[in-house]
Amino acid sequence: MAPGEAVYACLQDYAKFRGRARRPEFWWWILFILATNALATFADTQVWASEPYLGFSGLVFWLTLLPSLAVRWRRLQDTGIPGWIGLVPEALGLGLSAVTFLFGEGPVQLVVLALYAASAALLTLGCAMPSQSGRNVFGAEPPLTPIRWSLR
Repeated sequence: MAPGEAVYACLQDYAKFRGRARRPEFWWWILFILATNALATFADTQVWASEPYLGFSGLVFWLTLLPSLAVRWRRLQDTGIPGWIGLVPEALGLGLSAVTFLFGEGPVQLVVLALYAASAALLTLGCAMPSQSGRNVFGAEPPLTPIRWSLR
C-alpha cells in the first residue's frame, strides 16, 4: 500500500472500528500524523511565538484524533488483539493529568508515568506484530490490492 493510499484509507474509514488494518496502512498514517504535526507546530511557532500549541497543532490533533484511534483499533484487531486495548495509554494519560492536577509532582505521578510508558511501548509492539493470516475473530483478512480512488 502506497503512502497516499494509506492516508486516504484512514480518512475514508475515519470512524470505522470494525474490521482490520494492515501494517502499511497504520504506519503510513502514523508518519503522516508526525509530519503534519511537525508542520503545524512550526506554523504555530511562527504565528504565536509565546504559546506554540494554541492554533494549528491543536486543530490537527482534534481533526486526526478519531481516525488515529480507529486505525489503531483496526490494526490491533488485525494482529488478534482486541482493539479496546489501544485505549489503555489514553486512559493512563488522562489519569496522569488528573494525578498531576490533584497531587502535583511526586511519587504517584511517577508510578502513573511509568505505567503510561510501559503501556505505550507494549501498544507499539502490538501494532508492529505481523497480521494474522486468513480470517480471525475480528473479520476477514484485508485485501492486498490498492484502494480505488474516487471523489464521490
